[in-house]
Amino acid sequence: VALSKSSQKADWARRPLSPTMVTYALNDVNYMLDMADKLTAALREKGRMGWFEEICRHSMDRARERHLAGHQDPWRIQGCGKLNRKGLAALRELWTWRDAEAKAWDKPAFMVCSNADLIQWSLALQEQRTVTPPPRFHSHRRSRFMDALQKFYLLDEDDYPCRPRIQRRQHSDQFEANLARLSKLRDEKAEELGMEGSFLITRASLEAIAEDREKGVSTLLNWQKEALGF
Repeated sequence: VALSKSSQKADWARRPLSPTMVTYALNDVNYMLDMADKLTAALREKGRMGWFEEICRHSMDRARERHLAGHQDPWRIQGCGKLNRKGLAALRELWTWRDAEAKAWDKPAFMVCSNADLIQWSLALQEQRTVTPPPRFHSHRRSRFMDALQKFYLLDEDDYPCRPRIQRRQHSDQFEANLARLSKLRDEKAEELGMEGSFLITRASLEAIAEDREKGVSTLLNWQKEALGF
């Protein structure tokens, strides 16, 4: 069954929905129960239902932890790694402006402007280029956009956010040998099991085990230990 993606990027806030959009929405779930039955049967046949259930429990626990911990700097969006401290200060002000606009409008943030727009404007401000609000913004939004820019211009450099420090570790020859051996083991086991190697165990987990076997293995789920023979 090949489903049409024609309504994937449609405006789902509009009412009434068109017949095409209604069909698209229904098809999004129409086949899911049958698919779930087939996948569950395949998991049981392969003896991997317990693996699946453990992954689900782990995913839920991680989601709860993230929710309780919150996000310290939600404005640090994808693409901000290319910005210096000045650019990050611009991004923080523009993200805060967009968040307020979205809440006041009661719409998703992307309907105000995209993350790509925020990064593009922040890069321009970082490079001391002029930024103007898009023509599509109504007068009040344009005014608040300019207020956000003004707030950025008035910031003291000491108030610019810091770039995260990335500590690059120097690995020994023994580490590289361990990693090569583990990667080979991962690839062999993944081929036996008929699954993607990166799903069986991530590169980061392999490196953690190569660095400190006992500590690294302790972070794996039980099904991973079983599948890899740890």
